[in-house]
Amino acid sequence: MTTAAYDSGTSLPTNTAFVYEVRATRAPFASAWSAPDLATTSHFTHSSAGAHLSAGDTISAADMTELRAVVNSVRSAAGLTAFPFTDSGLSSGYVVRLAHLSELRGALDAARSNLGLSALVYTDPLLAQGATRIKAVHINDIRDGVQ
Repeated sequence: MTTAAYDSGTSLPTNTAFVYEVRATRAPFASAWSAPDLATTSHFTHSSAGAHLSAGDTISAADMTELRAVVNSVRSAAGLTAFPFTDSGLSSGYVVRLAHLSELRGALDAARSNLGLSALVYTDPLLAQGATRIKAVHINDIRDGVQ
């Protein structure tokens, strides 16, 4: 892990993941470091309420492409290679499949583990073909895990 100091006026590279810890200091004292947490400089273009999709929103190819990019930025920060996602060239009219969500979850979980971050708790942890209906909350779970 690289140590660096940034202030709010610093421009950070786009689509980059950072693991950070904070502590309070006031000479000559310093608190213990916080637990590590994750931050990314990615932006989600399709969201009704901040970073979240709302029930009834259509999950677009852009949503999935952005998620894949940010998951791969977290993997890079974890020292892992980019994940080879199924159906790499998404276009309009794209249909989200359970396999796509499973890949995103698995790729992100591996990265978070390598970084020493806590495991995510997913809505509908088991995605079963024919039994699980894809919902906005499934995308939001992954978005929350990269921010």
